[in-house]
Amino acid sequence: MKLKQNINLIYIRAAIEKHTGQRLKLDHIRQLLIEEGLISKSQAKNHAQSFSGYTQLDTDDLFKRCSSAEYTHQTTLPDDVANLISETKKESDHA
Repeated sequence: MKLKQNINLIYIRAAIEKHTGQRLKLDHIRQLLIEEGLISKSQAKNHAQSFSGYTQLDTDDLFKRCSSAEYTHQTTLPDDVANLISETKKESDHA
């Protein structure tokens, strides 16, 4: 199995900025890599795309998979926890 070797343009931009003080656009960095012969046009197209959000990495809808009760925000405490908090508060009020 051949692994996809992504080229992280953000890291490359950070290195350029650290050494030159210039912050270049990611598209410009990709073009410079091609011009310098460091990557091919095919590599630029397939492995050096600008980050456009995490949705590009999802193959299915995360919210559909995580909509069960255990992922739902709970607004009420279980009775035993609520009673313990109440008792602790009463004790601290009387102290």
